[in-house]
Amino acid sequence: MSRTIATGALLIAGALASPSAWGADTWIYYNSSYISSAEVSPLSSTLTSVGASVTTTSSASWPSSWSGYKLVIILLPASGFSTTQISGLRSFVDGGGRLVVSGDWGYSSSWGGANGNVNGLLSGLGTGMSLGSSTLAGSGCTTTTSITTDQITNTVTTMHVAASNAISGGTALIRYGGTAMISVDQTSTASTGRTPYDVVASGDVNSLLGSCSGYSVSGRNVNFWENLYQGVCQDSDGDGYQDDTCGGDDCDDSDASIYPGATEYCDGVDNDCDTLIDEGDAVDPTTYYQDADGDSYGDASVGYRACDPPSGYVDDKSDCDDTDAAINPGATEVCNGEDDDCDGSTDEGLTGTFYADDDGDGYGDPDYSVSTCDAESGYITDNTDCDDDDAAINPGAAEVCDAVDNDCDGSIDEGVTSTWYPDADGDGFGDSDTSTEGCDPGSGYLETDGDCDDADASTNPDAEEVPYDGIDNDCDGADLTDVDGDGYDCDVVTGGTDCDDSDATVYPGAVESADGIDGDCDGTVDEGTDWYDDDGDGFTEDGGDCDDSDASVSPAAEESCDGIDEDCDGTIDEDTECYDDDGDGYTELEGDCSDGDPDANPGLTEIDGNGIDDDCDGVVDDGTFDGDGDGYTTWAGDCDDTDDSIYPGAPELPDGKDNDCDGTADEGTSVYDDDGDGYSEVAGDCDDSNDATSPDAAELPDNGMDDDCDGEVDEGGDTSDDDGDGYTELGGDCDDGNTDVSPAGEEVSGNGIDDDCDGEIDEDDSIDADVDGYTTDDGDCNDENGWVYPGAVEMCDAVDNNCDGVIDEDCALDTGLLGAGLDDDKAGCGSGKSVVFFGLLSLLGLARRRR
Repeated sequence: MSRTIATGALLIAGALASPSAWGADTWIYYNSSYISSAEVSPLSSTLTSVGASVTTTSSASWPSSWSGYKLVIILLPASGFSTTQISGLRSFVDGGGRLVVSGDWGYSSSWGGANGNVNGLLSGLGTGMSLGSSTLAGSGCTTTTSITTDQITNTVTTMHVAASNAISGGTALIRYGGTAMISVDQTSTASTGRTPYDVVASGDVNSLLGSCSGYSVSGRNVNFWENLYQGVCQDSDGDGYQDDTCGGDDCDDSDASIYPGATEYCDGVDNDCDTLIDEGDAVDPTTYYQDADGDSYGDASVGYRACDPPSGYVDDKSDCDDTDAAINPGATEVCNGEDDDCDGSTDEGLTGTFYADDDGDGYGDPDYSVSTCDAESGYITDNTDCDDDDAAINPGAAEVCDAVDNDCDGSIDEGVTSTWYPDADGDGFGDSDTSTEGCDPGSGYLETDGDCDDADASTNPDAEEVPYDGIDNDCDGADLTDVDGDGYDCDVVTGGTDCDDSDATVYPGAVESADGIDGDCDGTVDEGTDWYDDDGDGFTEDGGDCDDSDASVSPAAEESCDGIDEDCDGTIDEDTECYDDDGDGYTELEGDCSDGDPDANPGLTEIDGNGIDDDCDGVVDDGTFDGDGDGYTTWAGDCDDTDDSIYPGAPELPDGKDNDCDGTADEGTSVYDDDGDGYSEVAGDCDDSNDATSPDAAELPDNGMDDDCDGEVDEGGDTSDDDGDGYTELGGDCDDGNTDVSPAGEEVSGNGIDDDCDGEIDEDDSIDADVDGYTTDDGDCNDENGWVYPGAVEMCDAVDNNCDGVIDEDCALDTGLLGAGLDDDKAGCGSGKSVVFFGLLSLLGLARRRR
């Protein structure tokens, strides 16, 4: 039968429904002071034999949670129950768990109040029942039968309580005396119609364990425990019906939608627990249709409703002929006059339109066609022929230039005409600005264009570009103004910034190298290289300057106490007060009173009687012998004990005195000639450590040093541009004292000088100096100008270009050179001299003319 438990107990009930998910489901506590484990063992074995998993304990330990337990047995509790324990047990019982608790009413006073402990738990559970007092007669299992009904009552509606005496109208569950101890029938269904008991309270633990004298354990006592454990039955899914495995009638207590009387569905499940699945009262049957021809397509006019299809029925109803298996929606349409695929159309997609191909070129005439399943002879499926009388005309034909639409695309001669350009000057290139379309326009037209001046045969894409003439000779869109291709135009003819348009490595912004050439066109030669004195201190890197960006650092500098190697000797701050000259670990700044003597420093112990201030404390030999207080006595080497600036190791001063007592005065100072070349620093020696450097020394070339101390490095040497013409001897200047003589110079006839440094002086007039194809002997009236020779084009430049004695007659081009402020000699690029420019033309093979 079914019952509803409190909502709060459903969680525990759900857990109790699945014992396999728990650990132990039965917990037994016994007071080991009065009950032995041997007496409890038969009880544990009985429960284990019916599937219980049992935990037995005699200690005061208590489970942290009763979740998962079905049966709790407490035998003769030794102490009272806490509020937390009582609350846990009440939730356990409310959730459907079974509780058995016992005292011993024959020994309640002598056994430490066990009955009182039981009664305290029963009161906390709200049962309203209690065990009897010690006034009962007898002992052990032989108690009297005068037990009153109020000793154990059943007054709590939320709990079912087993009584130890006869229940009105029923049989006693537990009886004392004799052998009729426990009524088995009351453990499953009491005579009063109650469900199996949730709380069993017994006043004698011996009765529960079956250890009374003369009593057999194999009797009802065993059946009592078995039935008490197995009688636990829950409604796990909360549908109001208990699981049929424990006496209920719910055939699936894990699914709340399955119970007796539930609605049956077509789902393969016995929803109403009547042992039938998907029977005829299911509320959601499917309509199936007869498939008489067995093609898996049903007849829509013959249907049957059921959960599962009967034999010969399918759930499809789209067959248009259920007597012919070859006709159904899945069949392939054939040309037979039947609707084979049941789509309502006959022979669809199988007939076609065919077109006449009279000229047999494989293309049909769109104006003549037939519709049939199979093509007739002379008919094809194509209909794109625009002239079915001419096999040479069809969409696959090639278009030819014949005023006919050969390929049937609607256009005539498309793609076969050409663009033609007039070639008025006959140079093989047509005028790009004028064109005509056609098959062949006739003489004077070409298919090649690109001529930027069709009136001049010398101007076309194949022509050789002449630099700086202001004409786009090769029609590339610009005159050649950057001959060396370094990205910078000539600085003389075109107003650009390239100072040498014959050398691609020379241009503004180029990296300067040590080669005697102004590589970056800034007017200065070799700046920033090892050959240039960047800081102006008289030394280059090549001459030993270790920091050519700082004029205070050079081989001639004096070392100071600043952490910098000023004199470039590889040692920092030597001979200064912050350098440990004698290597004793102390500098002057750190208190060394004699930095030339390692036996005197602040770390030493004063030695009496040696006349030296050994520990540098200012006192010599405990205050004796040091007349001037400089730390030295005459006995210790002080050569003037009346002057505290004079003592051994003192810094030498430019004062005419032997300050360090070494026998020499002023050595190492600016007034002393350290290198013995006759000059001190004061007298103008710029490097007093080198006797080859002095105001009287001769400047040596290419050593990167200011030998004569005049402030200039290597003047007169191969790496110095002495005359300032942009070239050094190393760069090719054959006279670095004459600004008119350099590789860029212009050879002047008859002056006996190699002006252009080419190794020849006053070259013979029979030589074509400007490489224009004519010598002076050939009539060249100006063999220094490549634009002047007999037969040259006269230009508007105030020069007799063609050597006919007349200037600018019928001139063909205004060069604009005169207007640019240039001299009439048309100076070339690179050095400001015409010879250099025309020399470039000679190297490039440009502007050459031959008769």
